[in-house]
Amino acid sequence: MPAPIQLLFDLGLSDLNPIEVGEGFNPPDHTIKPKSFNGVIIHHIRKGFGTLYVRDKRYRVGPDQAFIINPGQERFIHYTSDHDDPWEYTWLSFTGKLAPHFSLLPAVFDVPKNSFPHTYGLKNAGENIGHLLAADLFALYAAIVEPLLHAPDIASDVTAYLEQHYMQKLSIQDLASHFCIDRRELSRRFKEHTGLSIRACLTKIRMVHAEELLRQGSNIKEIVELCGFSSVSNFYQMFSDHQGMTPTAWMKLQDQ
Repeated sequence: MPAPIQLLFDLGLSDLNPIEVGEGFNPPDHTIKPKSFNGVIIHHIRKGFGTLYVRDKRYRVGPDQAFIINPGQERFIHYTSDHDDPWEYTWLSFTGKLAPHFSLLPAVFDVPKNSFPHTYGLKNAGENIGHLLAADLFALYAAIVEPLLHAPDIASDVTAYLEQHYMQKLSIQDLASHFCIDRRELSRRFKEHTGLSIRACLTKIRMVHAEELLRQGSNIKEIVELCGFSSVSNFYQMFSDHQGMTPTAWMKLQDQ
């Protein structure tokens, strides 16, 4: 098995700034839990296979595919090489003002053929390897990230997800992890598209279902459990804020 190569940089580029690059030649069934880091890190699979684990989801990853780890995600991610055909990959960490846009990519994604050509032969890399890797990053950004910035907003997908899962306990981070996007970027794009915060939208959806259950004669405890409210007092507060009156007063109006 070849000895892995690892190189460090300090280029100070503003848009996409390579920090570190390395190679992975893992034995079968070898598991790695990534360390904490400041930048985004991309793993590009050259040959073989492995499995990426993100929370309770697992993804099979093979040649000409890649996965991204964003800052903070290392706490709930690990990856394991295949038993029969363990992967070989290169990884590249980077910062820059365009780096957060890579969070728009799915957990595992296809990369164009011959991506990151300058990660091959790192052992013989010249002095300008950092700038060549920056060029590789810009090429990938133009090919698969930039089109996503002009794609239809994901707000409708998030709204549909909330409609299906409103009865569960949901956080912004849960949604961001599900849609593989940075939490702040998700909140920004949702508010920009709908005019509502995600939390306000979820409350509105829960209220629609709560009002229907009230009309059907369900008691408050049932409504709290079926609509995802944290407690009876939380439901009363949310209902009063939403309707300007208590559930009891609202029901009396419906009976008139």
